[in-house]
Amino acid sequence: MKFDSIGLCGPPKSGKTVLAKRLVNDYDLRLVYAGEECKKMYNLWKGDDSARQNVSFKEWWANREYCTNDVLYELNGKLRDMAKKGEILLDSRYLAVNSLGLPNVLNVLVDAPLEVRIDRTFRNSNQKPVKTLEEIRRELIER
Repeated sequence: MKFDSIGLCGPPKSGKTVLAKRLVNDYDLRLVYAGEECKKMYNLWKGDDSARQNVSFKEWWANREYCTNDVLYELNGKLRDMAKKGEILLDSRYLAVNSLGLPNVLNVLVDAPLEVRIDRTFRNSNQKPVKTLEEIRRELIER
């Protein structure tokens, strides 16, 4: 079977980005991060409305009065259309919505044990002050 697109799914720090960069080069695909597409929708929602400027992305995503089902439907439809057209590598936590059942998309689950993901986050952290391992654990589980 021939695949025109690849979908990568998995939790944060599981290795999706490293694998995606290799596959994009090897197969001449365009890399699409679902999270970046979602942030574009968030920025459109914020616009120039001063009342919305204090709403963080995390708050927007969690609140269905802000990030409505219609917004999610539009976003997922856009990502699904991109995958259908082919020649992309889609990095998404929601491949079941974005590309499941599309015969031209190879869907791959990338995973790593929680302890490995915590270690990757801790070693690659450029935040000051550095978070504790327990804080990183809580964040990764929450995400």
